[in-house]
Amino acid sequence: MFAGDSLWLWVFYTMSSIFAIVFGISLVRFTFFRESREDGQIKRGSNVYTYAMVDNAKWHFHSRVSGIIITLPKRVPHIILDSVTNDMNKDLGITIAPGQELLLEGDFNQNFIAFTPRASQSEAREILTPDVMTVIKEHFKDYELEFYENRLTIITPQLVRDNNLLHELLLEVSEKIISELDHKFRSYQGTENTAELNISSAGVVRVLGGYYSPVYVLLMTLAGLLTLPTFIFGVYMMATSSMN
Repeated sequence: MFAGDSLWLWVFYTMSSIFAIVFGISLVRFTFFRESREDGQIKRGSNVYTYAMVDNAKWHFHSRVSGIIITLPKRVPHIILDSVTNDMNKDLGITIAPGQELLLEGDFNQNFIAFTPRASQSEAREILTPDVMTVIKEHFKDYELEFYENRLTIITPQLVRDNNLLHELLLEVSEKIISELDHKFRSYQGTENTAELNISSAGVVRVLGGYYSPVYVLLMTLAGLLTLPTFIFGVYMMATSSMN
């Protein structure tokens, strides 16, 4: 058992260590909240499209998504395609603010609800050519799609990695849409438009580009605020204890 100052010393040293560890983990998560990994490549002409299969990966709207993330050779406008056969609000826990719907040619909007910022509508139509929309209508009715920065995310409600059939299907449809997009990318210069969709996610707040629950943000903030003073007090207790 500890007695007197030794007990206080042990308590504050332990607390400072815990706060430091928690704050360190939090800092890493805030800074590197997007995982970076590569599962394979799809080559089309001079372009190489890397992809990663993900399960329950943290999306940038705090939702957990499964599917495939494809790195594109050009930066694209922010576009979300919500299949009418799925419930994006239920599956992903997000709601897209009104006034951002994108009307497209033909019957595409009967199969997918398209969203893009108002400032990106013309560029979005450049990406969603009739050939691209045909491929999406024919092969992506069970998925949600997001174009964002230099990535295309194909989201599925099922887990991927232990599902060989779904893994193969995702690769197959990815190759189909990449083939069509690659034709466009040969002349497309990439967008400089950084406008993002106005999306709300119930019960989360945005911090440093990521979406987190308020409780998580509060705990990590407290951990950060208490780490330094707790550590200093622990050092002070150690110093006074050694002098005694």
